[in-house]
Amino acid sequence: MGSGTVFFPLIDGKNIDDLKVVDLKKALGLRGLKKSGLKGELKERLRQDIISHSVESLSDTSISSEEHNGTSTILPNLPSFKPINHSSGKAGKEFIKLQSQWLSKFNNEDSFMGISLKVFMTLPMILLQKPSVSSKAKEHSQALSRRIKWLKDGELQRLLSECRSIQHQLRPKTSSDNLSKTFAKLIMMGNVNAALRLLSEESDGCVLPLSEEVLRNLQEKHPAPADIQPSSLLHGPIIDLRNISIAVDEQTILTAAKTLKGAAGPSGLDANQYIRMLCSKQFHREGKCLREQIALFAVKIATESLDPFCLEAYVANRLIPLDKSPGIRPIGIGEIMRRLVGKALTKEFKQDFKEATGPIQVCAGHEAGAEAAIHAMQQVWEEKNTEGILLIDASNAFNSLNRQVALHNILLLCPRPAISIINTYRNPARLFIVGGGELRSQEGTTQGEPLAMPFYAISVMVLISFLHDAYDMVKQVWFADNSTAAGKLRALLAFFEMLISEGVKYGYHVNSGKSWLVIKNPCDIERATELFKSHDIKITSDGHRLLGAVIGSTCFREEYVNSKVSTWCTELENLCSIAKSQPHAAYAAFVQGYKHKFTFYIRTIPNVAHLFQPVEEIICSKFLPTIFGQDISQLDRETYALPIRNGGLGIPRIPEDADFERNTSKLLCGPLSALIIIQACNQLPQHDEITNAKSQVRSLRVERATTSSLSVDIQLSQEQHRTISLARDKGASGWLNVLPLQEEGFCLNKEEFRDALALRY
Repeated sequence: MGSGTVFFPLIDGKNIDDLKVVDLKKALGLRGLKKSGLKGELKERLRQDIISHSVESLSDTSISSEEHNGTSTILPNLPSFKPINHSSGKAGKEFIKLQSQWLSKFNNEDSFMGISLKVFMTLPMILLQKPSVSSKAKEHSQALSRRIKWLKDGELQRLLSECRSIQHQLRPKTSSDNLSKTFAKLIMMGNVNAALRLLSEESDGCVLPLSEEVLRNLQEKHPAPADIQPSSLLHGPIIDLRNISIAVDEQTILTAAKTLKGAAGPSGLDANQYIRMLCSKQFHREGKCLREQIALFAVKIATESLDPFCLEAYVANRLIPLDKSPGIRPIGIGEIMRRLVGKALTKEFKQDFKEATGPIQVCAGHEAGAEAAIHAMQQVWEEKNTEGILLIDASNAFNSLNRQVALHNILLLCPRPAISIINTYRNPARLFIVGGGELRSQEGTTQGEPLAMPFYAISVMVLISFLHDAYDMVKQVWFADNSTAAGKLRALLAFFEMLISEGVKYGYHVNSGKSWLVIKNPCDIERATELFKSHDIKITSDGHRLLGAVIGSTCFREEYVNSKVSTWCTELENLCSIAKSQPHAAYAAFVQGYKHKFTFYIRTIPNVAHLFQPVEEIICSKFLPTIFGQDISQLDRETYALPIRNGGLGIPRIPEDADFERNTSKLLCGPLSALIIIQACNQLPQHDEITNAKSQVRSLRVERATTSSLSVDIQLSQEQHRTISLARDKGASGWLNVLPLQEEGFCLNKEEFRDALALRY
């Protein structure tokens, strides 16, 4: 421990000297130690065990020192983390002030600038550690106040010792067998996507234990920097970026913070905790101060060339190896702070991204870009000159992008955001593997970071432009690394081979084994097989998936949708089971997330309305009756399909909505789809065209909702009409539009929710 270090062993946030004999024996039993003896002997035995483990931590990996310009920083390597929700009292406000102060040290470039971001990212892991799994709010506040005092008094060893003592007591999480309670808990925490994943019965996607094989696969997924080929570099004048204007202020940060989602990075703070710090009225003054510092940081990182060492903690990620069955999918989880700044800067640079990528690369700022690409290629598929469509897959695309080539080219392709991207990508980022170990991200982009997608999109634009100029008879569209090309078979072969040879220069490695060639005329299968015989590409005349939709024959389209409907029916059955005990959580999950699964398919796949009838039957015969606790009539079903503001529940009738949704999608995407079809690489949809399309879609939705409401009204009795009219009053339906967050007191139990629905109808 080192001479002069005072160590205070804690059990469940209490000093060992304050424990009763029964508590001491329980703690000893959990550690596999002897439980007999006098109270003094028990305390000393437990104290020695805790101290011995803490010494091991100090001498092993729990503290790492890094030297830079004579400055040493001590960073705890905590194996697991149970964060407290910083209270709204003095302790919580003091913590936010502390974070603002350290961020201001970076913004003001004072003597602590080199370590300020490391401290900013490390403090939450140390100060916000829960005293115990079952600790209460009062204990959290006391612990936070105590730790902040130790930090200010310079008692760092005392602070770290308490954290390690708590870490030693943590046990692995045990999974709950009660699906309904787990589902409801996630919904009440605002984690809708995590809750919806529980509905699936698929077993893949679990975190793999760290073995030599897993580590080796992770290393392969994060390759060393590739060589730079001179022909991949653009040449030309570079504009002066020192005086660019960035319009990011604390209100920009506030708006971006409200849309944050996601798990915590290495610092341990997740999106919900950032939202609480930055948006809660309980932290009005402190939150505004922190937003101001984050805004200054965003401007600084976008306008000044910064020392990469100073940003090391900002760009670090947790790395999780997920089971892909077969294979491994590495998931990098970066800091929420980086996502927040990225959101603000993405909004600022949105027009720059669109101008740099044009209409052919649709993932960089285009609204409904994937839908526009699908509509365009479905129309190209019907053209006389189209003999087939190539659906090209790339290997490990986002991790293999030649980063140095991309950073050079972005200075000429899209100058304004170049500084922010260069600052965050010029040096390899540290990847802390869940389970232990560390890798370096030396190529590619960072997953989950808002600037990553437009950065990747711009990086492959040199390749896209080259292919367009060389093969103007081939019509192509890209969504990030997913390339789709349509035309004559011989032209497609030349396009494919050129993409293979040229793509390597930019880190785009075509995976022929996972690429597909869809033939329009089955008679051309033999010719296509002969042409592409030197490539391990799959050839079919049936059809294949296209950006989540399908391209190909009617039979394949129906088979594909039927397989999806079968999966959805199974998941809806699970949701119905949850609704028996948790109707509010089940309803919120359906309206806030699950129904959007259907929307994309009915908007992008034609003539499939009738295939969604099994979904409608489950909603009508099982889900809604379970929500209400009683059977419903056909009139009830029509009422509940209305928008919430019109007195309904916002639970759509998918078969009836399919044609309308597809038509509105084509109308909204029309301007962009038209440019894709004519391959107008240097044009963008006119602003007036997009505005008019949005206006038309809004008018059509209002008109349809009004028509549906009138259709329901004429069937209602006088008493029912009066009830629905009250439900349509301003503010009467607000409780149905919000997530049932427990922290805000919005969640209702089974009886309360069903009573509220009964009063509404």
